[in-house]
Amino acid sequence: MESNNSKNIKDMPYVDPESKKKYGMKWHRFLCVVLCITAILEIVAGVMCILGKGEYSELYSMGLESGVFTSVKLVVCIVGALRILSGPLAFVARQKLAKFKKNGPLFFYIYLIVSGAASIVYDSVAIIIFRRINMEFPAEFFSVKEGVVGIIAGVVYILLNMLYYHNRKVYFVNGRPEDN
Repeated sequence: MESNNSKNIKDMPYVDPESKKKYGMKWHRFLCVVLCITAILEIVAGVMCILGKGEYSELYSMGLESGVFTSVKLVVCIVGALRILSGPLAFVARQKLAKFKKNGPLFFYIYLIVSGAASIVYDSVAIIIFRRINMEFPAEFFSVKEGVVGIIAGVVYILLNMLYYHNRKVYFVNGRPEDN
């Protein structure tokens, strides 16, 4: 009987007492699934970055061969470390969100910021290398416009998620309502 009641409470949309607006939790459930997958992919990307494999090997080679940015390996390793750190952060954020912990959304925002920082560092190093060797950015390798659009999209994504979880803050009180 209790599991039937808890399912009803969990699936019941939150109604804001002031505006009488109903808020569902479908996006929340979707994020919980995506964060598990993302955690694994972040760790794999970080290891590849540190090993100098995949897309990171091109940047590493260009920085060393040009003699312009000889410490690119250090920067690529820093990006790899940020990616590896992002993996467990994504998993912790997922667990806290799934268990409706009060700091769940905060961990999700921290994950997004750390993951975004890794991308910004990587893009910045690519820009420095290409600018110093007076080379045009190959469109298939790197696009400054796409990088800027990605940063703007990331900020908008964080703000929209902050609004989403702010409207549902009553759910995040260190456990599901049915567990209290």
